Amino acid sequence: MKLFSRFFEKGNKNDLSVQSQNISDGTSPTIIPSRELFIDTDPPAQLIETFNTKEGKIQSFLKEDYMSRGQYDGYTKHSNQALMIYKRKIKSEFLFIVDQLIQEKQQRKLKSINTLVEVSGISDSIKSQLENVVKALDSAIANLEKQKALSVEEEGWVMPALHTYHLGFMQGLEDYLAEKELFNTHLGI
Repeated sequence: MKLFSRFFEKGNKNDLSVQSQNISDGTSPTIIPSRELFIDTDPPAQLIETFNTKEGKIQSFLKEDYMSRGQYDGYTKHSNQALMIYKRKIKSEFLFIVDQLIQEKQQRKLKSINTLVEVSGISDSIKSQLENVVKALDSAIANLEKQKALSVEEEGWVMPALHTYHLGFMQGLEDYLAEKELFNTHLGI
């Protein structure tokens, strides 16, 4: 941004008079551009922080506000059937994310295996590094598969989201019933 502002901002009138004076004298003008034009003095800390704060899909899923979501649904739907449907929806969202991650890791594993085949006779150190990557990916895939199985029983990584949603739903239902009772008492029903 600084670069464009330097090119397009209006210069000092003194600079123009010096330039025109040098041109009329027949001498070439000596213009020294400012240091800010070529050197970025801002540290790259903001860029580094952006890369460090990148969250995974599961972390983003777990950071959602399931309490508020449950309160709203409990207040507006207030039925056991709605509770079960929305809990199944949360589980399906979680399973979708886990399936995506498994697929990504399987693709990375396949690329690593193909690279391993290509370099197997060339470098033993690269071969062993790629074998370690494949083992780590196998372990991560197995862990994700385990989380899928646990989510069916409302256990594992999805458990906090489901329990928080359930608590919120119960709170919303209680708020609805308290409001309804207050309204009925006020009307004398």
